[in-house]
Amino acid sequence: MNIPNDKLDIPTLRAMRTWDVLAISCFDGRFIPRTVEWLRQEAGVFDYRTEPGSSKAIIDSLPDLYRIVNVVEIALRFHEITEVWLIDHADCMACGGSGIHQSAEAELDFHKRQLNQAKQALQRMCPGLEFKTAYIDWESAFFL
Repeated sequence: MNIPNDKLDIPTLRAMRTWDVLAISCFDGRFIPRTVEWLRQEAGVFDYRTEPGSSKAIIDSLPDLYRIVNVVEIALRFHEITEVWLIDHADCMACGGSGIHQSAEAELDFHKRQLNQAKQALQRMCPGLEFKTAYIDWESAFFL
């Protein structure tokens, strides 16, 4: 149920009980405003969770994975979400920052692999939901 931003007035928001998207991104404050702006454009209303490293948290730590699955289950139960969007960003310090990559393209490829692994892990534990991956760099935000 994506509603255009210009239609998201207070009466509409008060009446809403369900929406489609739970977004999970990194907690890096440099990217949160741009991430939220992009999410508003793409989803309208959404649930939002931040985790250090986003996809890295999901694939590197079973406790983090289980905590995120719990968040997905809560969003599904309370808001009937149908999609989970996993979002990584450029220069993520949890992943070593941009400096460890040979180029911006190499960094993007790294995040594509990380996001795909995270997506697969969550798909196994949360069947029936659609999963999308996205990336935010210094100039743009986009689905992969």
